[in-house]
Amino acid sequence: MAAIGVHLGCTSACVAVYKDGRADVVANDAGDRVTPAVVAYSENEEVVGLAAKQSRMRNISNTVMKVKQILGRSSDDPQAQKYIRDSKCLVIEKNGKLRYEIDTGEEKKFVSPEDVARLIFSKMKETAHSVLGSDANDVVITVPFDFGEKQKNALGEAARAAGFNVLRLIHEPSAALLAYGIGQDSPTGKSNILVFKLGGTSLSISVMEVNSGIYRVLSTNTDNNIGGTHFTETLAQYLASEFQRSFKHDVRGNARAMVKLMNSADTAKHSLSTLGSANCFLDSLYKGQDFDCNVSRARFELLCSPLFNKCIEAIRELLEQSGFTADDINKFGSFYIFTILLYAVRWKLHFFVFWWRFSLQFISSVVLCGGSSRIPRLQQMIKDLFPAVELLNSIPPDEVIPIGAAMEAGILIGKENLLVEDALKIECSAKDILVKGVDESGANSFKVVFPSGTPLPARRQHTLQAPGSISSVCLELYESEGKHSAKEENKFAQVVLQDLDKKENGLRDILAVLTMKRDGSLHVTCTDQETGKCEAITIEVAS
Repeated sequence: MAAIGVHLGCTSACVAVYKDGRADVVANDAGDRVTPAVVAYSENEEVVGLAAKQSRMRNISNTVMKVKQILGRSSDDPQAQKYIRDSKCLVIEKNGKLRYEIDTGEEKKFVSPEDVARLIFSKMKETAHSVLGSDANDVVITVPFDFGEKQKNALGEAARAAGFNVLRLIHEPSAALLAYGIGQDSPTGKSNILVFKLGGTSLSISVMEVNSGIYRVLSTNTDNNIGGTHFTETLAQYLASEFQRSFKHDVRGNARAMVKLMNSADTAKHSLSTLGSANCFLDSLYKGQDFDCNVSRARFELLCSPLFNKCIEAIRELLEQSGFTADDINKFGSFYIFTILLYAVRWKLHFFVFWWRFSLQFISSVVLCGGSSRIPRLQQMIKDLFPAVELLNSIPPDEVIPIGAAMEAGILIGKENLLVEDALKIECSAKDILVKGVDESGANSFKVVFPSGTPLPARRQHTLQAPGSISSVCLELYESEGKHSAKEENKFAQVVLQDLDKKENGLRDILAVLTMKRDGSLHVTCTDQETGKCEAITIEVAS
């Protein structure tokens, strides 16, 4: 009995196999356990992985990177538009679908994102077959929690085109919990787990509830402005400034030199996760000048400190949305441990019996996944935020998700009872839903009530304060792809409370209750807390 788990990320891919009751990551033909998700096209061949990444300086216009960002998206999707602007490989719309324009000399060809993903999946299948043999094609594929149906379908089609038999698509946070056996070894009790995934292009944080072996997402959020690529760019900019200081040449406007610096910075970044310093040597970086620079871990941490702080702030914001704080979780667990100890002494019962029964229910953990969460300074900052909570990082973070996918595949082919909720049946909001308000200076402000990726159905409350001297209050709702970036044209609904009794002094509190159903419809009720006057509307498809 053997099965495969594959995680295709924006910048890298990894494959694990389930065999003889355990899951392990398989190294590719270059000996690396993680393969760059890069495809390079030439006149006669298609190259996948490290060789494609290393050759992009000579073939940058025909090298496809970060295909997952555009997979299953249309040309009017804001994220697809941003990808098209940033891509070095030309992306056009042909016959109503997005295509890469590949020019290898004799003729141009147009390649779909699904075909690029197929080549990466084929590489993963080849790697898995080196261990299992060609008969093993059953696979579980991981997907981000905020993936829509079109993106899931495109990913599944690419895997099937590569020859895989797709058993299931599983959400990445669920795969991370499976990798550590959370809720599986002792499927009793209840606990809350925070899954911290910092990949190549984005930060994704989820609060998961594990109850009797069942996984439930309480809250989740994704920030596409923090990722390993951003750390690499920061270090590359530092190297460019060092070159300018030494040789009086600014290479920031030279595409070839910056690609070389990005490659060197990426290698140094990985080295600094285990070493105290890394050497960056580049032969003929610019106008025949060789560049040699030593970067210490302390320097790297100082350069990326603002990005690390954003990661921690993102955790705090998600905990607040979920109704938790780091302090509350720690004090809650410590209180119960102390209480159990007192009862154990009083009743003369063995302390560890109580520890086993109650720890699963009250003690939370933090699971690290994604290659960028290897960074020691970032891990320490997370430990400082959760001093009394177990930090799970014994499995290499960039291998956690594929290992969990392989374990899921093993469960499915073994026909065991699946304890994880079906990932495909969990709907989530596609865009941020915001409420318009006014800050202390009188300027418009927006508060996110439903972040994109919120599991549905969901219910939120918002209190709107208005001067008592006015007789009508309007609650305005907006949608947006990015937080706090709503515009007037993004307004999609409003609720107006009229004929309110005026007050001489003070403020009026209006309680808004927003309920979003699985089909995306949104029901909004606004109630004046003092008089009880109420208005309600229903928007058929809010997000």
